[in-house]
Amino acid sequence: MISSIREVARRASVSIGTVSNVLNRPELVSPETLRRVRKVMKEINFVHKGMNVSLKRETSRTIGLILPSIANPFYSEVTRGVEDAAGKYKYDVFMGISEEDCEKQKKFMVRCIEQGFSGAVVFPVYPNADFRKSMEEIDFPSILVDSENTRIDTCHIAVDNVQGARIGMQHLLDLGHRVVAWVRAADTFPSNRERDLGVRDLAKSHEIDVATFYVNESMHRIQGAKVAREIMAMERVPTAIFCHNDLTAIGVMQELLALGVKIPEEISVLGFDDIIFARSAPVPLTTMSQPAYEIGYSATELLISEFDQPNSHIHKKVLFQPQLVVRASTGLSPRESDTSAKRSA
Repeated sequence: MISSIREVARRASVSIGTVSNVLNRPELVSPETLRRVRKVMKEINFVHKGMNVSLKRETSRTIGLILPSIANPFYSEVTRGVEDAAGKYKYDVFMGISEEDCEKQKKFMVRCIEQGFSGAVVFPVYPNADFRKSMEEIDFPSILVDSENTRIDTCHIAVDNVQGARIGMQHLLDLGHRVVAWVRAADTFPSNRERDLGVRDLAKSHEIDVATFYVNESMHRIQGAKVAREIMAMERVPTAIFCHNDLTAIGVMQELLALGVKIPEEISVLGFDDIIFARSAPVPLTTMSQPAYEIGYSATELLISEFDQPNSHIHKKVLFQPQLVVRASTGLSPRESDTSAKRSA
């Protein structure tokens, strides 16, 4: 766990000022207190900016960007936004990929701190509440994007995933779908949990039958194809499939088409993200669009403002709203389509 100066002070039974002196002016601290504080630092894996070189070194004009994956084009757009904003203010960007591994994420954060980076934009992986708390308490300028950030002394960038999932489900409801397969990943990321909450909230209030399928976050298309076969093997096959991201939805569509299923005449497919491949998918994908480039750009501007203008900077909470983009992969439920055909006749 990466810990804060506050945690070191608490465990060593000293003030925060004493811990600061241990880091910056150890000659002012008694030998016994110095030994005790350093012992605590070692025990809890405390890392402070510049500890591995000189405590007097200047902060570099480099920003860390820690992403969970580069397989999803969504993060490519985020990266473009981060690099454009950083370049505007003459900052470089160092990127680390955690591969959804909290230990790798921690190592990248430590590297950012040790190398004297100005700050970091982080898409955090949270295995549990304790790790989330440790990430939030790091004594290092950072913005945790799309996270359950409980701090009031930092900026926060997020997408309203709950509302986005509700809008997606409402779209399927409006098309007459009452039996829906919901394809999601585990709760490693807050966005997964939030989208699940939105799906279930609207389904419950409108009595929509939802069958849930889990996929591995890092194996989008492969797992999408696998879950498509599982869905088609159900006794009661859903008339619509809502996927937690576009890559999974594309994998689902590819397998459905290979099985001879007509999209959307027999089954509608809905994604989330609006990646660049969505519009050129085998059947252009209806999806919940979130502004990846703007998320990266805004997060970086807020971060730079925090350490470039500390006296005038005001912490902001920015919540982006997803937008429904309707393409060819969703249509009337087969039941609704049959009813409309009979009325026309």
